[in-house]
Amino acid sequence: MKRFIFVGILTIFLLHAFTEEAIFQLGGTYGWEKVSKLENITLEPGRFGLRAASLTSKHKTQDNGVDLYLSFDDQNIHNLKNYTVISTSFLPSGQANAKYGNNAAICTVQEQKSAVSLSPRQGSFFAGNEVLGSFTIEFWIKPEVTTAGATILEWNASLAKTGTIFYQHISARIMQNKIEWLFQDIWQKNKQGISVNLKSKSMLLPEKWSHHLITYNSENGLLEYRINGYIEAIEFLTDTRRENGEILFAELGRGTKVEFGKEFSGILDECIVNKSFSEIKNLSYTTEIFERLPLEGGRLESEIIDTGGNYSQAFYLEVDETKPEQTEIVYYLRYANEQFNWTESYPQWIEITPGCDLKNFTARYFQIAAQLYPDGTCQASPMVHTIKLNYEKDSLPLPPNAVYAEGVNGAVELTWTPSVDFDTQGYIIYYGERSGQYFYKESPIIVGQTLNYTVTGLENGRLYFFSVVAYDKAGPDYPGYFSKEVWARPTGAVDCPYKVQ
Repeated sequence: MKRFIFVGILTIFLLHAFTEEAIFQLGGTYGWEKVSKLENITLEPGRFGLRAASLTSKHKTQDNGVDLYLSFDDQNIHNLKNYTVISTSFLPSGQANAKYGNNAAICTVQEQKSAVSLSPRQGSFFAGNEVLGSFTIEFWIKPEVTTAGATILEWNASLAKTGTIFYQHISARIMQNKIEWLFQDIWQKNKQGISVNLKSKSMLLPEKWSHHLITYNSENGLLEYRINGYIEAIEFLTDTRRENGEILFAELGRGTKVEFGKEFSGILDECIVNKSFSEIKNLSYTTEIFERLPLEGGRLESEIIDTGGNYSQAFYLEVDETKPEQTEIVYYLRYANEQFNWTESYPQWIEITPGCDLKNFTARYFQIAAQLYPDGTCQASPMVHTIKLNYEKDSLPLPPNAVYAEGVNGAVELTWTPSVDFDTQGYIIYYGERSGQYFYKESPIIVGQTLNYTVTGLENGRLYFFSVVAYDKAGPDYPGYFSKEVWARPTGAVDCPYKVQ
């Protein structure tokens, strides 16, 4: 009876010794270094100040007609193809206060400077010296106060034409709680410069984001001002100031600099100048410009997790998350016994519920994914603080504790003690002519469930080195650890039972 109890206890011990519970974790104190993919995802301060994963505001896609794009994501503005930075004085807002991207420009009137001052390079829109074609200028603002005189954009130039000098001016200013656009002497009628003013109908609201866009179509002379996608004012730059008139001539003179956020108190973001007319293509246009977060959501994927054995068992997924109303996070898991030829769709991703027992998820390699979705207005994002995959690790089988080798004529006789692994299915012999290098022509030899084997076809007098490896139910293609190395030298001498005294 005592013997049976001892055997039972030993079996339980061996089961725990060679099937180890393990956890793979993303986030929290472990960080996010083991993430292989972040799509529309950013890592920002979360619970206890540790980084958490949330949706990032989508970046505008820019076509080849873009002349200037100030995203303000980097406080040190650089890589402006068509402009040289003269000065900057804005402060970074952080993602939470930005309209798009990681940052916006916090502007203050105390500085008495422009948030950004740029010098146009030759060929840029504000460099001038060319006939005016179609263009679009747009930006987002969130004024702290709607103080009169604050300038969002300003450009000055001079144009010498037929003995006359035109002092040109383009600006967008806050006047009477509205944005007023001024185009001075850009268009000419009867060789005289004209002044064009467009003022919105809608009032600016403090601490509220609004999108402002002015666009000109050089094919029909239409100048259009939109706020939040809705047309606020239009002007036809034709001789009749109507749609069917002859388009007025327009030319830009040599510009010196262009400034953004002068004496403006508030936040400025996504300033874009484009050498094309902006059309309203569909009814969803006015909705899309307000979508701070991508409607399709974002995705993160872990690196491929190697558990070490083909019979590792995934137990459950444990997550720490924050989900504002209407937001969602969907988790996925996939697995296989090899890590090659993995694609976006193979092995198949399986949707799982955190905290629920996983059935039949047995493999060596696993991968976790999380898909984050915003709320209905694309303003609020869910947040993932930690993801933990709890699994039972299938350890590689342990080798024999002792191996013995004896040289005989043209062969070496090997014997070994059994592996203590409870699921050992057989053994493999590795050997060679140099220590640790088991590259002999017949190596390795799969010998199955035996504790002795004679390796034949060896040369007498030559030294050979051996190691024995166990394999489990995963098969000989997945061998375990190498045993302690032994050596022997085959010999043709006959054993002598009686020695001369």
